[in-house]
Amino acid sequence: MSSLSCVIAGAGPAGLVAALSLGKAGIKVTVLERASKEKVSSDVGSGFRVGLTASEIFERLGLGEQLNQAYQDADFMRYYSMNGNLMRSRQLKNSTRYKDKKLRRVLLRSYLQRVLLEEIASLECVNIIYDAKVMRFTDEKDKPVKIFCLVKGEEKNYEGDVLLACDGIHSSVRSYMYSDEADYLHFCNCVTWWGAMDVGPESTLFQYLQEAKFSINQTSLLYGIGTSRQPGHLEASVSASANVPGGYGITWSLTRKSKESYFFHSDDVHLGKRGGISGEESKLHAYAAAGDKFKLLRKIIEATPDAKIVECGLFDRERLDLPYVNGRVALVGDAAHPQTQSLNQGFNTAVVDAYCLAQLLQQNSPMDAETVQNTLKQYGNEKRHKQMNYLITKARKKSLGSVSNTWIKSLHRKYYYKYKSAGALDRAFANWDFSNRKILNTTDKTTQKHRNKKKFSI
Repeated sequence: MSSLSCVIAGAGPAGLVAALSLGKAGIKVTVLERASKEKVSSDVGSGFRVGLTASEIFERLGLGEQLNQAYQDADFMRYYSMNGNLMRSRQLKNSTRYKDKKLRRVLLRSYLQRVLLEEIASLECVNIIYDAKVMRFTDEKDKPVKIFCLVKGEEKNYEGDVLLACDGIHSSVRSYMYSDEADYLHFCNCVTWWGAMDVGPESTLFQYLQEAKFSINQTSLLYGIGTSRQPGHLEASVSASANVPGGYGITWSLTRKSKESYFFHSDDVHLGKRGGISGEESKLHAYAAAGDKFKLLRKIIEATPDAKIVECGLFDRERLDLPYVNGRVALVGDAAHPQTQSLNQGFNTAVVDAYCLAQLLQQNSPMDAETVQNTLKQYGNEKRHKQMNYLITKARKKSLGSVSNTWIKSLHRKYYYKYKSAGALDRAFANWDFSNRKILNTTDKTTQKHRNKKKFSI
């Protein structure tokens, strides 16, 4: 076992990828997760569109076989206006022009969490502590990093050579790191509802999907394109259910433009809170946002259980200049650079961050405090920072553009999605993944150089 020890705040995809990668190298890892064990892998929420770089990382971690069974590779694409009119449909499965369906992979968050947790359970050097809220930390010279937590209401502390903050946009580690800075969230003037459900043959929605020719044997990606009279943006996946024999499994997200004053429910619950808001009121808001003409969307929302609809605001950070690394503490994923889902890169950049940082830490193990700091600086370098800031600003613009109700934006969206080839749309997604590919390639070169150096020094 390596002498290096690591503490990770957060057991989301980024935290678990980092823990798995470090654990496989024999590095002692303690994961502190503020939620309960049941909630970490619960079915609340939707899924992720998995990029090629993240797919490769999962393969490297030995998860390829398990995840390949769960990926929803699109066979069919359907574009609707938010008025409910079918603009365009295209079958993709048998087209020789679109062999690489990896660009259309959708993965349920809950399934990924369960796979990662099962793999980590076999590693003796990784320990996950639930109901542990990070309060503060100290990073003193010639001493380990010390993390102070509340674990089920009891004060405890943990030590490590490095602290990785993978605890999301509401990162406790970041809050403490920049407690003296004006580090505010930036509201992107959009609200999103996520939902997931299974539909059995006895459901009226099942009959409606059958009539609309959604095949259970195919995965269909469904997009709703906003108009000037009915703005908004819908992304959904309809495929065979893994839980209900002969039924459909549906994940969906609906985004609408919103003023900041909307961000309060009737009892003043702020929609910027961690994890969003779910329940009957959120479902009513989603139903209202869908309008009264898009019957398929209204039926999907109606059939989704209240508890499985999550409503939240889209935020990133006001300050994009703050570094991701301070001493032996590093911010990872949404803790470092949160962004809206419009480019489908938030999840992918988080996975790449976690894996690449874990690889850099492995190459220099064992290491002293100075080596840890230099390794973290390799991860949080200026070039990566600029790449992420570029993605964040582009995601802001695309989010607002996708839900704008101006006639010129509506007209642009209509012709873009109606006439743009499916291959071109896929390539656009792949292009946004390019920065992730570059950072993975750079990390591979760095680790290979280090291995060669060790080899020749023996």
